[in-house]
Amino acid sequence: MKRRNLLLGSACLAMLPIASRSGLIHAQSKSAPTKGAKASMMKPMMAVNVSGKQRTLTLRAARTYAQLGLGVLPQRSSPALQDSIASFDEAVRGLAEFTKGKSSAATVARQATEWARLREMLREAPSPEGASALSLQLEKVIPLCTEAHDQIVAEIANPAADTIRRTGRQRFLSQRAGQLFMFREWGVARGSFNDIEALNAESRKIREDLRRIPDLSPDVRRELDLAEGQWVFFVVGLRAQQRGKADDVARRNVATTSERILEIFDKLTLQVVAQYES
Repeated sequence: MKRRNLLLGSACLAMLPIASRSGLIHAQSKSAPTKGAKASMMKPMMAVNVSGKQRTLTLRAARTYAQLGLGVLPQRSSPALQDSIASFDEAVRGLAEFTKGKSSAATVARQATEWARLREMLREAPSPEGASALSLQLEKVIPLCTEAHDQIVAEIANPAADTIRRTGRQRFLSQRAGQLFMFREWGVARGSFNDIEALNAESRKIREDLRRIPDLSPDVRRELDLAEGQWVFFVVGLRAQQRGKADDVARRNVATTSERILEIFDKLTLQVVAQYES
């Protein structure tokens, strides 16, 4: 049984990366949906957060799938992949409840359909051929995630949603860069290193813009400071690819810092949600 056995196993759970243990979508926040809780309890600002994060979860899943294929930190990559799948499943159920009766409901339903196809690919034993098919399916799921997120933001019509959107986008940028890096290492990427550099430039611009928001809380600003340091290490790992294939150290650095950046910006986004939801 090559299928699924590679990706499962309780022995891996003790080595979950920090971002996985924190729950990502369910995030141990009073405002976030948790297992067993009614998804309809999701509040508007949390819906902005969760809908924006769906793109991040697909990319994190793809990145960790590639890491397993490359043999990069498999004891961490496997549970992180499973966590991403479970978090997306839970989030799409919550969004389906939140969007009932709204125009965004149809988009969320289409997103769920395309995600189900991607999920089956992610559950296969990683291979370059599987990664190529997965890459094509990603480009069907991500636009639907973006469309649903944009519709939900428009339906809520609250200026605070834009701040949540920008802080949350940092998660997407880190995972897209990490996913492109790992796929290029595997020889299956469709993008170039210039695409990675463009993601870095956009992230830097957003971080600068966020610092100019006058009413951000001190806690949020502290998290931004932490993120700056992690992005430095992240970029060093990514740029090892400029000279061709990176070494094992650079691959591990990209894997670990992308998780750490995700954890920081997940926490930061939840703090912004709490600030504007209260």
